[in-house]
Amino acid sequence: MKFEEAKIGMEVIWNGSTKMKGTITIIDTPDKSVLVVSDDGFFKLWFFDASENPKFDLKTLKPYNSIQFTKKPPKFDIDLIDSKEFQSYVEAVIAKYEKEFLPEGTCLTHVSIRKDGKIVMKDNKGNKGISKCHPDDAFNLEIGVKLAIQRLADKIPFVPKEGEVYYYILLSTSNTYKSTFYECVFSDKLDRAIGNCFRTEEEAEKNKDKIISRYKTLLKYAERIAKGDN
Repeated sequence: MKFEEAKIGMEVIWNGSTKMKGTITIIDTPDKSVLVVSDDGFFKLWFFDASENPKFDLKTLKPYNSIQFTKKPPKFDIDLIDSKEFQSYVEAVIAKYEKEFLPEGTCLTHVSIRKDGKIVMKDNKGNKGISKCHPDDAFNLEIGVKLAIQRLADKIPFVPKEGEVYYYILLSTSNTYKSTFYECVFSDKLDRAIGNCFRTEEEAEKNKDKIISRYKTLLKYAERIAKGDN
């Protein structure tokens, strides 16, 4: 784009070493330069008219709404992985959403970010969470990390704490019910032991057949124990 076309608040795409979407926040007329802040707030880059560094020439910027890519550039510049500043930023984002979504005792053992914007997370119990950047969207690290951790958390069995609400399947009716977990209630402890605790009614319904099968297996085992006592 030309310097004369730049406007405060204009959304632009940088076609440099990576594809970055951001907004022009400052225009310096004497220097014929603009400051672009990326959508995730991590990058704050100056671009100049006839810059000595081709990467930061205004020609590498284009108004976002006018972009029509024939060959899409990488979503993410994997060379950033070697940057200590970027590593610190990634660790801070991960720590934020680990604390929000992952239960105690669960920690991430693998994190990968691909140039196509795909993020893969694995925990210490073998669960995996994946997020993918839509082909038409600019890569946003924080959104991708959040989605990947959320999806990983959804695969972790729900273990309610004292006084926490959960949904369960009642064997006698095969229906879903809502309850509050208490350590002193045997039925609550039994539900937790066989994995019959769910965050939502929908999750409980989805796992109904599995839970009923576990109940029946447990009853058969109890009968064998009782016969062995005679």
